[in-house]
Amino acid sequence: RLRAFFAGAGITALVQSSSAVTVATLGFVNAGLLDLGGAVWTIFGSNVGTTATGWLVSLSGLDIDLEAWALPLVGAGTLLQLSGPRARRGALGEALAGLGFFFVGLGILSDAFGALAQQVDLAALHTDGALGGVVLFLVGVALTTAMQSSSAAIAVTLTAAGAGLIELRGAAAMVIGANVGTTSTALFATLQATAAARRAAVAHVVFNVLAALVAGALLPALLLGVDAVQEAIGTRPTTAMTLALFHTVFNVVGALLVWPISPRLVAWLERRFRTREEEEARPKHLDANVLQVPSVGLRALALETQRLGHYAGRVALAAAEGREDERARLQRIFDGLLDRISAAVDTLSRSDVPAEVATGLRQLLRTARHYVVVTEQASELEAAGDASLVERLRELAETVASEEHAPDLQRGAELYGALDDRYESRRMGMLEELTAGRGEASETLRRHLALSETLRL
Repeated sequence: RLRAFFAGAGITALVQSSSAVTVATLGFVNAGLLDLGGAVWTIFGSNVGTTATGWLVSLSGLDIDLEAWALPLVGAGTLLQLSGPRARRGALGEALAGLGFFFVGLGILSDAFGALAQQVDLAALHTDGALGGVVLFLVGVALTTAMQSSSAAIAVTLTAAGAGLIELRGAAAMVIGANVGTTSTALFATLQATAAARRAAVAHVVFNVLAALVAGALLPALLLGVDAVQEAIGTRPTTAMTLALFHTVFNVVGALLVWPISPRLVAWLERRFRTREEEEARPKHLDANVLQVPSVGLRALALETQRLGHYAGRVALAAAEGREDERARLQRIFDGLLDRISAAVDTLSRSDVPAEVATGLRQLLRTARHYVVVTEQASELEAAGDASLVERLRELAETVASEEHAPDLQRGAELYGALDDRYESRRMGMLEELTAGRGEASETLRRHLALSETLRL
């Protein structure tokens, strides 16, 4: 969690855009490169990293212009890509150019709405009391949602506060609103995303709303604490510096508050937005209690490995029949169940298990490896195009890879013999057709390859 948190904070501070880091993180979750636990803490860290904008504005009046870096990135990336389109530097160049174009687009968006934001008369929105704070909080949310950049909205807020257009407490309310408004980027990015990415986006919303509630409830105390810190370190407080420190403090407080509950939050999110594939991939026989007794845990793992074989058989059959969408769906179920079996094996192997249980675990891992090979082979298989061969493959899969019944290995051997006979018959028939001038060599080779790969499955 700490590595993910500091990675999110550091990268956001460098690129000056928590939106960019959030969208990239959701992309990594979509692609399966980052799990939910790592993703949520990367996003939490990005909330702290985005406070760097306020510090830059307050300490030096300097703001990093993403567009100034964007076009050089595009140019350098294009040169690398042209110099070696099929080499590693070509791939690096494409990535750099893509990153540059992303920042160009972000800069255009921020400029377009930034001009609009500068025309808003914040002084006219000032209202005494709690109502004024709520109004300015909503203004912060609206500005960030419109500009899709909390950094830009906070920079506008600091500028307005420094010019005396709004008082310190009202500016703090706007900063809190900007922090909540930045969640809109994550929500927009999940409209066509996977269930895992939606869970990460909800975690982002939960964190920012929690931090906002705490900051709003303790606003006077936090501002007094910030003043005390500035006096203790001997700095001459300015409005911009006070707001920058306030922004950092309440995001750090939010991270501290969510730290003890994050495992439960991740577990709760894992149960939400479930897809059909995820439901099917849930273990039916495994849980934490079962794994407390090694022999019972081994039996449960054997039953789950049997289910794994069932899905491997269905993957192979869908591939042989040319049902590519169904093969891909079943592959996702297989991968999810395999992940859970692997995690359970890790848990069980870390305890002091008897020798027979250790032997059983090794056998299960070898079995699971065979099933993995089946699915890898299926992903490269063209449709067999032979109904009789496919039907024998179906019978074999149902016999030795049943979800509910133990495999009948004797019957499986008989079915495999029939499958082998059918393969030999078809292979000889194709060769005879080719030598009789009734076929083409390339097509015969393709069909023969599909048949032999089906037999291998």
